[in-house]
Amino acid sequence: MKKSRLFSLILSAALLPVFTPAVTAQNLFAQVATVDDQVVTRYEHQQRIRLLEALGTIGDLNTIALDQLIDERLRLGATRAVGIEADLDSIEAGILEFAGRANLTPDALLAELARDGVAPETLRDFIATGIEWRTLVRAKFSAQAGISEAEIDRALSQSGTRGSIQVLLSEIIIPADERYIDVTEPLSRELAQITTFAGFNAAAKKFSVSGSRAAGGQLSWTPISELPPALRPVVLALEPGEVTEPIKLSEAFLLFQMRQKAELAAPATETLALDYAVYRVAGAGTDAGDKALEKLKNNTDTCDDLYGAAKGQPDGVLAFETRQPADVDADIRYELSKLDRGEVSTALTRDNGETALFVMLCGRTVDAAGAATGDREAIRSELRSQRLASLADGYLAELTADAVITRK
Repeated sequence: MKKSRLFSLILSAALLPVFTPAVTAQNLFAQVATVDDQVVTRYEHQQRIRLLEALGTIGDLNTIALDQLIDERLRLGATRAVGIEADLDSIEAGILEFAGRANLTPDALLAELARDGVAPETLRDFIATGIEWRTLVRAKFSAQAGISEAEIDRALSQSGTRGSIQVLLSEIIIPADERYIDVTEPLSRELAQITTFAGFNAAAKKFSVSGSRAAGGQLSWTPISELPPALRPVVLALEPGEVTEPIKLSEAFLLFQMRQKAELAAPATETLALDYAVYRVAGAGTDAGDKALEKLKNNTDTCDDLYGAAKGQPDGVLAFETRQPADVDADIRYELSKLDRGEVSTALTRDNGETALFVMLCGRTVDAAGAATGDREAIRSELRSQRLASLADGYLAELTADAVITRK
């Protein structure tokens, strides 16, 4: 996790005159929404935004955070009405599982979140609400979520013939590190308002730092399965000509414009593992840094060539990784999705824009998505989870319709 910009703003706020905190505290606990007789405060809203930032959530975090908190008030009302409340052991187990996804201990996770300005209580409340809601959903809908043998047979028969969706996109990538963010953040919002292909093409040539800049940001056909999972619904929601809201990926803002999408009859493929190399080049954006990147491009045809380039360089300059896609940083995974074996990307930076990343794809392990495994119980479990999720969504929609919700 990277230290967020909001965390820096919090530190700056601590330097204000001594009379300011009283006003700030009052504002923090002002209402931003009400759900029947329950209140969502500005403090909770800000905390959820920081949590979403730390977790790398994509989209309009202000809206996402408020929507989540309103939904959680509805869930809280439903669980408390039947006496469901997560105990301390369940919450701690939930935090342990949550931390394990990032290969961290609970204490290390809380410390990382604290550096992003997230209070421990914010994560605990988030975990507790999820546990309580799942407990209620299982108790309420378990009898309706049974899966028949015929349904498993149907899932097995369909899994090998499912078509894959490919998308034809254009992209704009602009820096989002501290040196430029006061300019590029409003610029990214302005670019998101583009409504024509020509306008997006011109903006990409003028502003984008991606390798696709010269082509007006135009990318070749890309299987949707190659995009990071968090990006897929965002992209699939686009109609031709539409542009996404700015998507924050580490130190860059990313915008897509949909040019075309198509469904193929061939089975979809899913990436099981990515083999790639990252070479760190100091002086991003400087003449020396640009020359170093160009030299790497000219002298590197395969990942093995990078060993020679790194000879005599400090430890940590070159890293080779083999990871499941979910474990790859979202911005690096997105760049890898555009590459064939031996191709490179130089669009990304680290260290607040000071270090350029030379990212090369060494290989990609793929398998047919949804291929029949013969594991009927695993398929039963997946289908049951999907049905429970659908029933839970329907129940939440009922709660929403019956509630009096006000956004301030």
